[in-house]
Amino acid sequence: MTVLERVRQQLKSNSQLVWLTRDFHASGSATQVHRALRTLVEESSLLRIGLGLYVEPRISSVTAQLVPPGSLETLAADAMRRLNIHVGPGAAARAYNSGETNQLPGQLVANTGHRKIQRVIEVGGRRLLYEHGLAETAHATSRSGGLDHHGAQDLQSLLMHREAVRLLIETPKLVARVEQTLARWRQRDDPNSAGLLKLWAKIVSDRDWPAALEDSELGRQLRQASPLATLLSPQCRLAIIHRVKALKKPSG
Repeated sequence: MTVLERVRQQLKSNSQLVWLTRDFHASGSATQVHRALRTLVEESSLLRIGLGLYVEPRISSVTAQLVPPGSLETLAADAMRRLNIHVGPGAAARAYNSGETNQLPGQLVANTGHRKIQRVIEVGGRRLLYEHGLAETAHATSRSGGLDHHGAQDLQSLLMHREAVRLLIETPKLVARVEQTLARWRQRDDPNSAGLLKLWAKIVSDRDWPAALEDSELGRQLRQASPLATLLSPQCRLAIIHRVKALKKPSG
């Protein structure tokens, strides 16, 4: 069995989310393992998200293309866990979580305390940033100038869908409610939304919730014709609307 075949076999026999190069050291020499991993990346069997960090892609129900198996938040957290690097939320996230500000963090920032980390982790065009030591300000996102109208609408829709996905994962029986909503909407026979509703039916059937949160043009179109937001309570929807409103650029 070749080194490449051993690495393939290991990938198939383990459900690890983030793989480290060292996971495959028993399969061959360092040079042979790096060559095998490079081959797997070239054939899209693996995605490289950082130095010595790999993930197995999944097929998107939305685009039918290969995409990472999770968000930057999910994959970066697992990578840090596997690297035994303790990190905490950045200053902006801490301020938002504690209620000191209603400004949503615009970037994913990890606080590494007094340990200086420079490892690059990038997923879907988004990169993990680092803070070292105590942050000087709890309002880092306030310098961005705010969101324009379209950016605010996209963020509002995304936040609502994140909450809806959380509800679906915590309470699987809600899937039946979504399926009933979809069935009613598809009876309208609206040619403008028929294609999107068909995609939603597949997403719900496959329980492919990451597809509902994809950061792509089609993902944004899907969220505009989505049955998931119907799961949210009026209070939850209003809270998200207020949060996003606070991020919008001042008019005039």
